[in-house]
Amino acid sequence: MTYEYGVESRMTIHEMSSVIIAADKKARITYCRTCGHYLQGKKTTRQSSSETSSSEIALPDCRILSSSTRKMAEEGNILFRLVKYGDHYVKLAGRSIGNEGAKQVAKALMDPDITVQELSLFNNNIQFSGALAIAKALEVNQLLEKLYLHRNNIGIEGAAVIAKALETNQSLQALHLDGNNLGIEGAAVIAKALETNQSLQALHLDGNNLGSEGAAVIAKALETNQSLEALHLDGNNIGSEGAVAVAKALETNKSLEALHLDNNNIGREGVAAIVKALERLRHLYLGSNNIGSEGAAAIANALETNRTLQTLHLYNNSIRSEGAAVIAKALETIRTLQALCLRSNNIGSEGAAAIAKALEANQSLQTLDLTGNEIGGEGSVAIAKARETNRTLRSLYL
Repeated sequence: MTYEYGVESRMTIHEMSSVIIAADKKARITYCRTCGHYLQGKKTTRQSSSETSSSEIALPDCRILSSSTRKMAEEGNILFRLVKYGDHYVKLAGRSIGNEGAKQVAKALMDPDITVQELSLFNNNIQFSGALAIAKALEVNQLLEKLYLHRNNIGIEGAAVIAKALETNQSLQALHLDGNNLGIEGAAVIAKALETNQSLQALHLDGNNLGSEGAAVIAKALETNQSLEALHLDGNNIGSEGAVAVAKALETNKSLEALHLDNNNIGREGVAAIVKALERLRHLYLGSNNIGSEGAAAIANALETNRTLQTLHLYNNSIRSEGAAVIAKALETIRTLQALCLRSNNIGSEGAAAIAKALEANQSLQTLDLTGNEIGGEGSVAIAKARETNRTLRSLYL
């Protein structure tokens, strides 16, 4: 069972109490459905519309005090129970639990009987003190595998304590720190942790103002880290210099399979560096990088001999019909690419026709996105005709 306390659930604190009680019954703990107080109750059994019988706890009524302190305590208790008695995935996203709520969550994470493996805390206004509590919990907890802390403004200091915990924690496999204003200094502390941590497989640092210097320190850590499989650096303005640094790290790194560099202004020079390491990757995301038709040509040349890449995203790169033509030429021979996104590249009907011709020969592509390209009726007809003979394409977006 998954207990949600997120945006989609739209539950009040008191409604959530009534949901949690099912978990607490298993733990033989009884508390008021209204205010969350622990109470002594009498166990009764009644018929349910959905079950032949079900056990419930009959509790006396309890008054709710109006004190803000009391309310905070009750909410903290509920957060604690949500995590402690939650199943593998607990979602507490977008509820502004703040530092105090984070401390209650951290307290639950330190419980030896906890079973939570995936915890979502994004967009909760968690700052340094909350991050510190979570970090201390990570030093003890060896069961949590995925932690979502993006859009919380934990800052450099928060990143530092989380990074310190990563040096000893050996269970966390995915960490989301997007949109936390980490900057170069934050990247440096995370990079230091990557040098020793060997459990983290996915690291999300999108939108953290890393710049080329921040990308460089992360790249340096990749030269020794051999556990990370997916790195997300979207929207960090790393430029061509940052892309070159990442490409250089891939020459020695043996574990990274997915690289996300969307919206980084790496340009043609950055693309030229990345494609040299293309054989190391399975998934590459280079959307909104102003690579143009020349960058597309560099990628196409690398694809002709590539035997590893499965996903390629090049949306919004102004490759036009010339770029589409060279990509299409590579598609005729490549046998591993399964997903290609060329959305919003102004390839027109001419570019669509080139892609259509490639589809007649290609037998690996399963997903193709050509939306926002003004291919017109002529281009659409060409793609549709090619699909009649292509036996692998399952998802087509025009």
